[in-house]
Amino acid sequence: MFRATTILVSLFVFAIGALGGCATDSDPQGESMAPGAGGKADDVEDAGDELIGTYALDTKDFGGTLEILSASKDRIDFNLTVVGRFGGNPIGDIVEGVAEPTDGGMLVYSPGIPSDCDIFFVEVGPGSIELDQVGACSDAGFGANVDATGVYLREEDNNEDDAADAVPLGEYKLDTEDFGGTLEILSASEDRIDFTLTVVGRFGGNPIGDIFEGVAEPTDGGMLVYSAGIPSDCDIFFVDVGPKSIELDQVGACSDAGFGANVDATGVYVRD
Repeated sequence: MFRATTILVSLFVFAIGALGGCATDSDPQGESMAPGAGGKADDVEDAGDELIGTYALDTKDFGGTLEILSASKDRIDFNLTVVGRFGGNPIGDIVEGVAEPTDGGMLVYSPGIPSDCDIFFVEVGPGSIELDQVGACSDAGFGANVDATGVYLREEDNNEDDAADAVPLGEYKLDTEDFGGTLEILSASEDRIDFTLTVVGRFGGNPIGDIFEGVAEPTDGGMLVYSAGIPSDCDIFFVDVGPKSIELDQVGACSDAGFGANVDATGVYVRD
């Protein structure tokens, strides 16, 4: 009898312990949030009003502006505009969007129920905000080819325009297996770079391209770009601008700029 009672008590204590492991004051659901899934709403709460302001996206394919109107642990109110840097310049606009936390804690914007897209606020901080768009977002007024994914830098922390101010005037040289070139910076300011550019192919016929007194101006996303015409058959992006080198990325044939079909200005030009 004593032994049976002892066994019953042991089983009772074990059951109570198991129940206690399922729910605690610190974890009322009995399970912790998955690693990497939580903390996002808390990040917003910690940053508070410091998040309010304008952030810029600046990539090869898209330029964008994310304006944070208000921020709390439970929601972010924002405006978002994204413009494609390719044929037709597709545009997406979200006006007075609201991002709210998911069960895992990450803030997300969903334009409808059911939604054809979600835009996740993956990383949130006063200096930058990373978005991840999943789906087409046509319910939000986005075209099928618009993607808001990327890191948006706070405008005063985005040094693309500041870099233009730091560019020394003079010549920068391109030297690759296929092309040689000379980029001469005539003037540089926050809003524009004036330049001349000559590129020569190192293959049959030595095709040549010349741009005289070209002007590169910032897009909505802040990156400086030269466009040969309206509409333009090419754009030349000043991808990375610094005092010792300048990286260009040519998109399109640039025949309006006098470039032959086989001339490509893409590459890193090093200060002479």
